[in-house]
Parts: sequence; C-alpha cells; structure tokens
Amino acid sequence: MAESLATEQGRLRITALKAVQIKSCHQSLVKVETDAGIVGYGEAGGPGPMIRGNLRYFETYLLGKDPLEIDRLFNLMINLQHPNRPHIPTVSGVDIALWDIAGKVLDRPVSQLLRGQYRTEIPIYINTGGPADWFDKGACRAWAAEIEAHPSG
Repeated sequence: MAESLATEQGRLRITALKAVQIKSCHQSLVKVETDAGIVGYGEAGGPGPMIRGNLRYFETYLLGKDPLEIDRLFNLMINLQHPNRPHIPTVSGVDIALWDIAGKVLDRPVSQLLRGQYRTEIPIYINTGGPADWFDKGACRAWAAEIEAHPSG
C-alpha cells in the first residue's frame, strides 16, 4: 500500500546501480541512477569487480526504491549482510550517491542536508613555530610569505 501510494505521488525510484574502477588506484566510483534522470555519485573504497558484485547483490533490494529514504536504505544494506562483515566500501559508495541525489533534488549542498552550517571559521593547524607574534599582522604576513616561498609550500 505505502509503495503504491509513493508511486502515485511521483517519488523518485532507483533504476540502476553501477560502478567503475578508478584507473590509478583500487577505488571505485558508484553511480546510482533514477527514473527522473537524476544520478548520484559516491566513492567506494574497493576494486571495481568487488564493488560491482556487491551492487548486483543490492539490486534486488534497492531497485524501485525511493533514493531519498537514505537512512532506511543504509540500514537495509547493512542488515542484509553478515553482522560482522558488511561490505562497508560498497555501502559507503551507495550512501554517498544517495546523498548526492538528495542534494540535487533539493538544490542544496549536502552539508546543509546533513547538519546545516556548523561554523563560519575553522581553526588553523600549524606544524611549524608560526609567527613570532600572532597578533602582529606584519609578523603574520612575513611568516606566511616565508612558508609560501618554501619549496614544499
């Protein structure tokens, strides 16, 4: 009943799960396609054949589902596997792709969907001594110029 109601309301449906291995490493890019032509991409930390095999396993459970039900689909993927060994790289790739779709559908950055703006500034991490006086703009500029001029930047 709920699924037919969702279809009547015109919700998105997942139509395909795909993956391609990135040439330079053993990472893959997952692509989740929808019936509205909106696609999402997510990085999966595993080689292409492994990720594609896991995606084939997930097809039975994810195709036809609403990609905006992210938490429910995440838990479904986790619970389909042995409790001590869910294939987290594949699950992560799909999860990131679903968030990508949600951001595109709602026309918002994913960071806003997850938690909203958290801060307007970030603390700086320095692994050198820094300027002699942090409150002296001239000393800060001189230190920054010295770091920028260094061969390793």
